[in-house]
Amino acid sequence: MQGKNIVLCGMPGCGKTTVGKIISKKLNIQFIDLDLLIEEKQSMKIKQIFSDFGEEYFRELETKTLKELKGSFVLSLGGGAVMRDENIQIIKKIGKLFYIKTDLKNIYGRIKSDTSRPLLNCYNPYQKLEELFKSREERFNLADFKVNGNSYPDIVADEVIKIYENN
Repeated sequence: MQGKNIVLCGMPGCGKTTVGKIISKKLNIQFIDLDLLIEEKQSMKIKQIFSDFGEEYFRELETKTLKELKGSFVLSLGGGAVMRDENIQIIKKIGKLFYIKTDLKNIYGRIKSDTSRPLLNCYNPYQKLEELFKSREERFNLADFKVNGNSYPDIVADEVIKIYENN
């Protein structure tokens, strides 16, 4: 099923992991969270990778891990994985890319207490979220399909499945 996988992108907190798990269950295919896979391979939390080695090193790990993926799966990307052209090329080869577009206010409500997100551990996390969105929106729009992430995860998952099955 190479090239037929479902790949989810979007801002941190847009629901990629939650929606991905629902899709995986409904379609009975493996779910992979790219960030968790990197943590497993490195035996280290993302926050620690950022702290010890920096963002660029982490981005290299993302690219390397994307290249190693095999089989049929639903893949949830980290929020910044789409920033590299090489990653977009890899993603487009392995599957259909879905952008879960979610309002920043909804995202902030979901993640404001989550200290595991290294890019949002700062004085003004909402402002940082806005900056991240502005810097990434153009890249998210390279997705094959866009879905509204402001709804319940089951509804978002059903929308992704419907589009996926019809394309």
